[in-house]
Order: sequence, then C-alpha cells, then structure tokens
Amino acid sequence: MSGIANSGDPYEFVVKDTVVEVPLGTIVKFAKGMSIYVKGQLELNGTTRDRVYFTSFNDDSVGGSVLLSGSTPMPQPGDWEYFKVENDNNKIEECVFKYGTSIYIESCSPLIQHNAIAMFSRAGIHCYAHSAKASPSILNNAIMCNRNGVRCETAPGFTDPNGAMPMIHSNDIVNNEEYGVVNLQEGAEIDAVLNWWGAVDGPSGDAPGSGDGIYNVSLYKPFQGQPNFETDSAPPVFSDVFPAPYSVDVETTTVVMLTVTDVGKGVDTNSVSIKVDHGDGEGFVSVMKDGEDLHYNGGYVSRENVENGYRYSYVPGQSFAANRQVCVKMQVSDLELCPNNSQYTFCFWTGRSIGLTFGRVEPEIGTVKTQFTYSVDFFDRDLVAPASALVYIDNMPRNMSLVAGDPWEGTYSYTTSLKVGYHTFYFEFAGGSGAGTVRLPETSDVPPYFYGPTVLSEDTTTTWPMFRHDPIHSGRSPVGATSAPTLNWSFTAGDYIVSSPVVDANNVVYFGCYDGNIYAINTDGTVKWAASTGDYIASTPVIDENGNLYVGSGDHYFYSFNQGGSL
Repeated sequence: MSGIANSGDPYEFVVKDTVVEVPLGTIVKFAKGMSIYVKGQLELNGTTRDRVYFTSFNDDSVGGSVLLSGSTPMPQPGDWEYFKVENDNNKIEECVFKYGTSIYIESCSPLIQHNAIAMFSRAGIHCYAHSAKASPSILNNAIMCNRNGVRCETAPGFTDPNGAMPMIHSNDIVNNEEYGVVNLQEGAEIDAVLNWWGAVDGPSGDAPGSGDGIYNVSLYKPFQGQPNFETDSAPPVFSDVFPAPYSVDVETTTVVMLTVTDVGKGVDTNSVSIKVDHGDGEGFVSVMKDGEDLHYNGGYVSRENVENGYRYSYVPGQSFAANRQVCVKMQVSDLELCPNNSQYTFCFWTGRSIGLTFGRVEPEIGTVKTQFTYSVDFFDRDLVAPASALVYIDNMPRNMSLVAGDPWEGTYSYTTSLKVGYHTFYFEFAGGSGAGTVRLPETSDVPPYFYGPTVLSEDTTTTWPMFRHDPIHSGRSPVGATSAPTLNWSFTAGDYIVSSPVVDANNVVYFGCYDGNIYAINTDGTVKWAASTGDYIASTPVIDENGNLYVGSGDHYFYSFNQGGSL
C-alpha cells in the first residue's frame, strides 16, 4: 500500500502525512518486534463481513500459515509491538487486533468503534497524553483477554487538565488480566458507562461487582446487564474415546482414537498437542505438538474431518507392552477471540489378566438412615476368585461380597449406613491367581478416589439448604420432580434476580434481588415477607437448623433474618 514507508528502523512502518486507504478484508501479520506508526490518516473502515486484521505472524487462524514448510508456533500476547496513532482524523472501525503489545493512542482523539481487541501484553488500548489530550471515543468494541483493557496515562510534566480522557461506552470489557479500565492520573474522571464487564453485578476493583476490575474510575454506572456481542464460552469437547477409559484388557496393537469438536468458531488445529505415557517408565512423551506430527519412535498421528471438529488417531511405532497402564493426554483450543482451552486425559491397561470396572455407590444422596450400596465389577481371565475384595470408604477398608455372576467375573458389593457429611471411596482387589492387585480408580488418577455419597441428617430442616444443595454442591436433591410440570405461580420482583433460591422445610422460597430486598415467598406465590438491605443482593442465602437466614449485600454488610423477616 502506497503511503506506508519504513521509518529507518527496520521494525517500524510509518503512515506519513497522507491518507492511506486499507482494502476490505486485508490481513496484516507482524513478525516479532514490528510496529506501525500512524502519523497521517489510515482509513480502516472494515465491515462486519470483511474485517481488517492486525495480528501475529504466528496466527494461522486467519489467512493460513505464512510458512512454506514446518509448523507455526502458537501465537502469544506481545508477538508484535504496537499500533500507534497520533492523528485525530483516524477512524478505526470493524477491525480485529490480536497478539500485540498495545494500541497506543498518543495525544490525539480518534474514533475507535466496532472492533475486536484481544490478547495484548500491555493494554488493548493505551491512551497516553504528552503534547495534547488523548481522548478517543471507544464505542461498541470487544476488549477481551488483554493484560489491561484500557489504560489511561499522562506524561510527567503535561499539565492539560483533560489529559487522557477517553469516552468508553457500550463495550464488552471482559477477561482482562489486571483491569478492564485503569486510570493512572490524579483528578481525571474517566467516562466508562454502559459497558458490559463480564458480570451482571458490574465491575470489580473500585466497584463492588465481580466483573473485570476498574482502577481510579468512579463513573461506571449504569452498566450493561448482558453482553453486547455474542461469544462462545464453551471450550472444545472430547468424545468417542477408544479404548474406553479404564479398559483393562486392551490389545497391545491397539490404535488410540478420540474426537474433539467445537460448535462455536471451531477447533484450532494448530493448538493440538498430544502426549502419551506408554507405560515404559519414561513418562509422558509428545507425539504431536502445536498440530505437528512428531513421528515418535516411528509412530504417527493422523486426523480426519468430522462434523464440527476432527477425529485424531495415534498409531504407535511398536506394540504396547502387555500388562502396562497407557495414558493419553490431549490439549486443544478453539478459534474464539479469547481462545477457550480444553485438556483431556484417559488411561487403559494392556493385556491385563484381572481388572475392575463400573465402580459406583447408590444412592448418591441420602440421610443417616439411608443404606448406601457400593458396587464394582471384577474379572479374572484365569477364572480364579479374588484373594481379597475391598472397598475403602474414607480410607477405611470394608470386605465386599459377590452378589451377581461368578466369583471370577461378577459384581461385588458392600452396604452400610454413614455419618453426616460427604465421603470418598475406592476399590482394591487382590487376584487369587497371583496376578497382583488391581485398584479403581488407579493411584495415578487425579483424584485417586471417587466422591460420594452426600449424607444429610434425618431431621434436616430444609430440602435445599444452601447453594447447589449440599457441602459438595452437587446440585442434586433427594426430592423427585413431577413428571407433568405446570406453572403454579410466578412473582415479579423490582429488578434482576441473580441469587439462587433456597427452600425451607415448609417450602417457603427465599432469594435476593438487585432491588436490595430479600424475599420470602409462600407456596402459593404470595409474599410472606420482604426485608430491605442497603444495595443489590447477588449471593445465595443460607438457612441454619433454627430457620435463621443469612445473606450478604452489595452495601458491604452481612445480614441475619429470623423466620419472620426481622433482623
């Protein structure tokens, strides 16, 4: 593009005192240390369909790889330096900026709107006043996953009272590491209203919410209660794993396969890493890194397309050894503006003569009078009964008995009552044929035990006494749901209801509201009582065994109400 020249520094390109129009859909990739300096006017008027990209040399998610051979390293924040603007007449619109150090707005006030700005190592936008004010209009942008979203700063000795005073409106400012907006000036008021901060209760830091933080910013209300832009927060999903996790008699010549899918922007194939522990004492070794097959020991990884993703297969260079635990670990990211990461690990045994599968406890929730049954399936290929069959409940061994099938291929169980609380368990059998011991889950698993059950006192005073029901927040209730649901009642509060409800033994429902009230609603939907606090309530109340209710409020106070609603 004419009008852009090298500044003399081989890593810096300058838009001089001229107007340079950037074609729609242009993709600009910067190598390490490179920058662009806009002294004139750079016309960046992209469209929703044809955005202009400024990103890392290593970012293969747009424009493909720039390398003729080999794999591209994963892009990182700070892969390139800065995009610097020093002219009021610039309008930066419908662009995507990723993986740099900062977009510097130096002593000028351009328009920055409808852009995606992510993964910058210093700040997504850095407003810096040193010879004139730096007051850009920052409107309707997605500013995400940077060290800081917007940073406002004045040079030492600069006395203009306006300084760095951007107008920051209607943006999604989310998942920035330190602050969403940080103001490093004394006496300067930053206008940052109507933004979505990643949480319905607004920003954190100098504000009482739980979204992105703000520093030295008091003008942030009102704020948005929902995102302005659609994003996919779900990470990639693993499925169709072969051999199945915990398989115990896998052929030593098996091919390992698993599928990874993402229904949002898709799977980033350049992010895929696969490690395999072959059970030979060497630990995990890489067989694929950053999407490149490493051909470990003559083996290889292949990939085929499936709906919304890919199916990966690992063919080892030589057969797995018999009676070894083989583990596979895979990491992958999606192609979102802020990549969502997933990791999955599974293990199986090759050619093993004894094994345990399908360990469980039933029911998963009960009371001190409930009889809980622990069960597991055992097999011995030599048709020999186990020398010992144990379930360890909270690390205490208990003998199990055969309840179905043959001693060498059957189901073993143990039934007992338990004290109040939540518990752990695992199974351990010794083979009668001298085949050693087998444990489920394996000691190398994380964690090396199962959780459950949750045990409540028999005379518990509520059916849903706390957030997600019980001490391990299982979200499961011992009370069955109706098979034919109909609307019994509805209730309109004065503002958002973010608080999860709790229910007492009389089926009275309690919840907090953004109008500052805690409500008690009868079974017919009428108000039993309502009590006011000094600010919004986003937390979930808790009820004790005497029926007293406890809840925190945005006014920095913690409240206790009795059954009648009095403090």
